[in-house]
Amino acid sequence: MSPRSPLARLDDMLEAVEKILRYTAGMTSDQLQADAKTLDAVIMNFSVLGEAASAVPDGIQSRWPDIPWRVITDMRNVITHQYFKVSPEILWETIQTQAPPLAEQLRDLVRTLEGESP
Repeated sequence: MSPRSPLARLDDMLEAVEKILRYTAGMTSDQLQADAKTLDAVIMNFSVLGEAASAVPDGIQSRWPDIPWRVITDMRNVITHQYFKVSPEILWETIQTQAPPLAEQLRDLVRTLEGESP
């Protein structure tokens, strides 16, 4: 099996953040905490987001320093290795304040790289 391209990894990231936003649209923090299935889906997609980010080459990451690559991968590590310490409040704050601009940044990045592809 051949390794996935950087563009495919960025698509994975974008899909994960869009799912997080879609799954939580119209919810409150309390509703998310009370909805175990949605909370689990959100946590899983944060993990996917971080795993995909960790596979994006440094050259691409350095061209887009406004994307918080390290924060994304660090969050994935906490979710994966310390699942029971994941704070729903921090997840909610991240969804509300960081996910929307990240989705837009990733859309711009994907469009740019698609335009550069031969």
